[in-house]
This record gives sequence, structure tokens and C-alpha cells, in this order.
Amino acid sequence: MDITDQYMKFLSANYPDIAGRLDTLRSTTPTGNTPEEIEKAKAQIDEEIKTLANDPERVHRYEVWEKVPSVLRDRYDGRVPPEIMEAAERDEIYVLREMEYHPEKRNVDEVRAEVEEKYSNIITPEDIVQASLIAQGIFSGAIVAGYMEENAADLARSRMQSDDLSAQLENPNLTDEEKAAIHRQFLALHQSEYNIIKRDWGGDQARGIKPHQPEKLLIHMLGKFNAGKMDQKELVAIMADLQPHLKDRQSELLAYVQQGKVQAKIGRFKDKTRDLLAHYVLNELPDSEQARIMESAQRHYAKIRENLTSDQKAIAVAKNISAVRDNILPRQHSLSAQEKRAAMPSALNQGNERTA
Repeated sequence: MDITDQYMKFLSANYPDIAGRLDTLRSTTPTGNTPEEIEKAKAQIDEEIKTLANDPERVHRYEVWEKVPSVLRDRYDGRVPPEIMEAAERDEIYVLREMEYHPEKRNVDEVRAEVEEKYSNIITPEDIVQASLIAQGIFSGAIVAGYMEENAADLARSRMQSDDLSAQLENPNLTDEEKAAIHRQFLALHQSEYNIIKRDWGGDQARGIKPHQPEKLLIHMLGKFNAGKMDQKELVAIMADLQPHLKDRQSELLAYVQQGKVQAKIGRFKDKTRDLLAHYVLNELPDSEQARIMESAQRHYAKIRENLTSDQKAIAVAKNISAVRDNILPRQHSLSAQEKRAAMPSALNQGNERTA
């Protein structure tokens, strides 16, 4: 078992004594009066590290723990409750996803029953089932996030292609030209994912496809306008086209704008952006509901700022600058094998889907 940062994080949360002992051993310098004694001391240290790191029970529990969405792991400071671990061991991806997206849902049995009712008619395409749990996680995550089945499947297949390309890049014998060709394919995949998400959120008028999640596209466009990446005339035209489609999605809109990261995003909006949000997006809601959402967003963002250290605030500023520069629809990113395992089944969230 490789002693990665992720593995140490797991041990620190669940087996602090083991984590502490491993830290001590890894920082210990072998000593002795002769080269032979030093080598023997080194071998003893290495053997104890190997024994601690490869304990079958801990390794198995870690492999299950990795399947839990990172958002859920962080919610419990790495000490994931047994019932959630059981759901992960049983590969109940929809249960994990529901609990990931809805922090108020804490009872696994209740979520299991809800999942059976909501997703019993969802059939995961066979090619995705045969691919990997990561691909299934992409598909189920997109379904729980509100995507159409067709688009959820396309996102999962795009990730499968991305994984194939990542595997090809691991070939040490590739020429520079071959590497460049693979990177071009990555760019094409990113564009494809952009198109899939945009089509799901905002539809495709030329193909007669109606917007499926217009509230997400509108909040995303408001973010671009707020960052100075879109002028008001263009934004208002887009909002006017999408606004009629929100009339039958008031419950979805209300749920979306109350998500934590969306609240934080709205809290950063300038006055002009907030006015446009109220006028075009929240106009179907009662004035009292609009005020509550706006006030909550301000409090949410203020609380985040209060809890940050000076270093974290500096990092946040840097990330905001980066976001302004790269303000685009969410897209998948290629990950190392270790990162993929760490992200499963939250791979969809490697982009900005939660905050867009």
C-alpha cells in the first residue's frame, strides 16, 4: 500500500495512533556503529512501516472510504459514519450522491427508500456499467444533479474517453508528436463536455431542444457578467430567452439558489448583478422570498470570509482572479489514477458544476 497524503488523511481521522507512528517512522534516521547496523536498523524501520501500511483491515476500510464522495468525507472530518461506509461498500452510488448534494439528509435508510422511488426507472447504459465505478459515478452524479439521462450518459462516456487518453499518455515511448495529438484530443473532449452541459442547461434552439436546467445557465451567465466577461445587453437578451422556461421550475430554482456554494456566489455579486438576478430570475418568487435569499447569501459569504485565515483569504483572492480569467462553463479535467480514486464518486464535481 502506497503511503499517499490521502491515505495518511484517512489514517489521521480514523487511526490517529497508527498515523502518528507512521509519521515518526518515516522521519526516523537509521543509526548504528557500522554500515551493517545502519542497514539493519533501516530494514527494521521499513518492515514496521510496511506492516502498518498494509494491514488488511485498514486497507480494506480505506478502499471503501475512498468511494465516499469527498464532500461527505469532509462533512464528517474524515470519520465517515458506519452506515455511510456500508452504502459505499455496497456501491450505492445514488444514495451517496443524494447525501452529498443534500446535507440535510442524514438517515441512510430514508435516503435509500427515496432513491428507490426517484431513480428506480433510471437504467445505466451497459457500456457505462461495464466501464468502471468512476463512469457510473459520473452518470449517477449527473442524474442527481438534474441532468437528462442522455446528457448524463454523454458526460460519463466523455470521461471514459478521457481516462483512455490518460492511459495512453502513460506510455513512456510516445513521441512529442503523439503526445501533442493526444492533448488535442483532450481539448476536443473538453469542448464536447462544454457543449453537453450547455445543451442540458440552456437547450439548443436550432435542434428544437428546450432548456432543461435554465436556472443553472442563468446563474452562470450572471457570474460572467459580474466578472466583467459579458456586457449587459448580451446578458439581458439571454435572460429574456430563458426566463419563460423558469415558470415551471420555481421549486428547482429555489432549491438551486439556496445551495451553499451558489449562495456564496450570489453573496459576491455586485449590486447591479443582484438587481438583474432579482428582476429576471427571482421575479416569480414573492418579494419576501427574494429578500430572504439575498440576505442569506450575504450572510453565507460573510461567514465564509470570517472563518478564513489570512493565508486562506489570499488563496481565495488568487482563485477568484483565476475564475475571472477562466470564467467558462464547467468541464472535466484529466486526473491521475490516485486522484480519480480519491474523487470517486464525486468526479463530476471536479469542474464548477456546483457553483456555476
